[in-house]
Amino acid sequence: AAVAADHPDTARLAAAAIAVRYEVLEPVTDPEKAFEAEPLHPDGNLIRHIPLRYGDAEAAGEVVVEGLYRIGRQDPAPIGAEAGLAVPRPDGGVEIYTASTDPHTDRDLIAACFGLEPDRVKVVVTGVPGATGDREDPGFQI
Repeated sequence: AAVAADHPDTARLAAAAIAVRYEVLEPVTDPEKAFEAEPLHPDGNLIRHIPLRYGDAEAAGEVVVEGLYRIGRQDPAPIGAEAGLAVPRPDGGVEIYTASTDPHTDRDLIAACFGLEPDRVKVVVTGVPGATGDREDPGFQI
């Protein structure tokens, strides 16, 4: 739910009138079980699928090694602040001012989330942050 008003008192009254009901779902924390989980959205549970294809590795290699490999959890911690500014445009679009390592992907994902054509979303890069793998997808921008 969202409230837009031209006066704070009106916004407070409107916000107080909103009743939100939701169903608490059990979190899926195992990635293999997540693939088997029932879809929560009509188009599935992936925000984006990027297939990587480089040829037939098994045919090209003399030896094929198969196994299940596990690595420990990692938590990249960028030093720079995660912040941005969204400015509505008169044409119904939006300009996002933020540090980004991939503004074109940010634009496409933001457009998809808001139901806009990508040309109605402008991402203005204010700096290129050290991402350490943590800022590959827009989170706070959306």
